[in-house]
Amino acid sequence: MFTTKKSIIFITKSKIKITSVTLGTRPKENVIAESDWNFDNLLSFFLKYKKIIGNSARLLLSEDFVYVIMLSFPSVVVLNRSVIREKAQEFIPENLNETTWDFKEVFKTPASLQEKQRKILVASAVKNLYEDLSEVIIKSGLRIETIEPLSFSLARLTQKQQDPILFVYLYDKAYLTLAQKDLVLATERLDLPINKEKIKKFILFTKENLEISPKKIIFCGNTQNLTLKEYEKENLKVQIQNISPTISLAYKEDVKNKDEKVLNLELLRNFSPSLSTNKITIKTNRFPAFWIIGIFSLIIVIIVEIFLYFKFNLQS
Repeated sequence: MFTTKKSIIFITKSKIKITSVTLGTRPKENVIAESDWNFDNLLSFFLKYKKIIGNSARLLLSEDFVYVIMLSFPSVVVLNRSVIREKAQEFIPENLNETTWDFKEVFKTPASLQEKQRKILVASAVKNLYEDLSEVIIKSGLRIETIEPLSFSLARLTQKQQDPILFVYLYDKAYLTLAQKDLVLATERLDLPINKEKIKKFILFTKENLEISPKKIIFCGNTQNLTLKEYEKENLKVQIQNISPTISLAYKEDVKNKDEKVLNLELLRNFSPSLSTNKITIKTNRFPAFWIIGIFSLIIVIIVEIFLYFKFNLQS
């Protein structure tokens, strides 16, 4: 019996962690490497662990690198990539024609409701950071199967949950994801240490702007030093659970298709010419125009000479 393993690279703005996930009835995580990083040491870090990572890896990114938004459309609207891009562009401060982005439809409201709505999740790269990261990964030779925001991996765990859940993933920051039925409703990044007042402020925001409040708060990640005493008096169900977004991403099945049913971001390969000289230089070999003209002229001359030669011989 073969054991299936997936390599997951989790990157936030300050930390990187490479994990090997063994799939099965009891999935296991094995941390290969974990470190602080910057763009000066990232390439050497990838090259050091490239053989251990294997043939391919999946990339999990914090929302430092990705914008995540939810859009609602009336069910009568014919949705396509162009329609969704136009709507998403109202909320995303990047030119979507110059960066990588994708969407998926999460669910439709029941037909029994008077106003039928289609819920669309959109993820778009923060161009400058994402572009530089793409350069380093491409130069390292790593093959990336799929790229997914952290919030999407957490929301995948709510596919069968009717009530909204607030995940608080503790790592180098506190990454908040309000999710329901595989839908990312809202996200936030907060500095550590996290406390009750910061959580309540986020919940108040979602209540006022989305008219949604979580029924449960789940703390996960680095929860070793976390205490729940300050939350006991609140009218919320608060838990600490061993939930892993890296395992969630490892179980993602469709890592190739785009749009509608699945969201897969890609590396950016069209690099900006304004990148600094110490970054990777991508050169394209262009065949000079004057060579093309010269060869074309030479071919015409040869054809004319052959024609005259045969014409002269036939007449003689």
